[in-house]
This record gives sequence, C-alpha cells and structure tokens, in this order.
Amino acid sequence: MKRREFITLVGGVAALPFAAHAQQPQSSSAIDEAMRGAVARKEVAGVVVMAADRKRIIYQGAFGVADIAEARPLKLDALFRIASMTKAVTSTAAMQTTGRGYWIARSSRAMTPGTLALS
Repeated sequence: MKRREFITLVGGVAALPFAAHAQQPQSSSAIDEAMRGAVARKEVAGVVVMAADRKRIIYQGAFGVADIAEARPLKLDALFRIASMTKAVTSTAAMQTTGRGYWIARSSRAMTPGTLALS
C-alpha cells in the first residue's frame, strides 16, 4: 500500500464517530478484500476505511489489529495519532483555496516553493 493511499484511508477516520447507521454498498467486497490483503501482507497492522458523499456514509470497515502485542482487533471508532499530517492537510487546503481564488499569486514565480506571495 502506498503512503498516499494509507493517508487517504486514515484521513477518513475523523468522521467515523458520526457513522452510526452507514449502509454498505454491494461493491464493498472489493474494498474489504484489498484491505484484508494489505493486512495479510503486513503492509499495515490495521486500517479503518470510510467513504462518504455529501449525504451519508457509503462504506466503512475496520481491518487488522489495534495493538500488535495484544492482537486486539481494530474497531470502527479507533483513534489514530496523526503525527505530522498537519503539513499534508494544510498544504492541500492551501492549494485548494488558491485554486478557488481565495489566494492570488502575484506572478508565475510566486507559485514556486518558498515564494508564495499572498495579496
């Protein structure tokens, strides 16, 4: 499992407490199989997955273990430490707001790393 995929999967964890009555789509078996495979190949010890649209949670699942030593199964409401994910989240938000025109680059050089000019 690539880092970006893992981050995407873990990113959905924050909304899980609000997911009490989610419905499983018929295609969820493919997601289940992929996540079980990642756990079986020891790419991750455990993963919680959620997908939602604007109205409801479309899919959710928990796979693997929360604690390797105790072999405690991972639950849908598991809490994760996000470590330095704030950099990834903040940079994504900055790029999205730039794309929407909330931040305006003063020149083409303004968009090069370390030189973002805000107006």
